Amino acid sequence: MDISVKIRKKLVDEGYSLEEISQDTGINISKLEEGCRLSLSGEELLVLCSYMDWDPRDFWTPKEKTET
Repeated sequence: MDISVKIRKKLVDEGYSLEEISQDTGINISKLEEGCRLSLSGEELLVLCSYMDWDPRDFWTPKEKTET
């Protein structure tokens, strides 16, 4: 599942106002509609998780490490 889908679902399920969070964090998630992809930088994801008191690892799906 895409990170933006997880984040939107979690925010909506918990009854948060996307617009309010966008204003508070400076990250534009108010346009996070159904099916809309949100590209968050790692830093933005950390800011949002910190603001919401979430564990970023709940959303982070690191790329598989390749053997060298």
